[in-house]
Amino acid sequence: MLGQFPYNQAMTHETFFSRVMNLFGLSLLMGAAGAWISWRWTPGIFFPAVLLEFAFLLGIMFVRRNQEIRGLLFSLFSLTTGVTLVPLLHAAISMGGIMIVIHALGITGVTFFALSLYALKSERDFSFLGGILFAGIIGLFVAGIVQFFFHSPLFVLGYSMVGVLLFSGFVLYDMSNIKRRYAEDQYVDAALALYLDFLNLFVLILQILMSFSGRERD
Repeated sequence: MLGQFPYNQAMTHETFFSRVMNLFGLSLLMGAAGAWISWRWTPGIFFPAVLLEFAFLLGIMFVRRNQEIRGLLFSLFSLTTGVTLVPLLHAAISMGGIMIVIHALGITGVTFFALSLYALKSERDFSFLGGILFAGIIGLFVAGIVQFFFHSPLFVLGYSMVGVLLFSGFVLYDMSNIKRRYAEDQYVDAALALYLDFLNLFVLILQILMSFSGRERD
């Protein structure tokens, strides 16, 4: 019996990880579906979609016991994030064509996969990054407010580059926690963390490519 425990524990973690990655993959598909469905009529639904996005996110945070409902709310949240991304995608395509979005998606995918694989294969625990990343998010939020009032292409580029470094750290941090700390029934929380990492990396990398595309046109 004692000899079987590590095997059972490994199987439990494998099932947990499979649930996380399946839900994460579904969230990416839902985000893409939201962007595709709303591509032609986003202006009229953008602000309602933003409100729904926050409502679904709050629902995930406050509904703690029923993982099926939380999974549904997460899927709806992913769908609405796709809707709210469309204005940025329109702006990017108007500057550099569809390839700029494809390049951003490819760079994001490779970066996310490489960092995730490193965090999973490494024996190092990246939980020590938590405090640094939390401080970085606060700094990025403040910088975002400054950017809103004093728009500068150079500032946007610097902001996006720092943001990419920050969310690259979050990929390491979140994957390390998935490997070591999440409980079996927290697969929605784990998948949500990964989705937010991927989404923010994509947006920031796309903004960097847009900045360089704008400079080339000038």
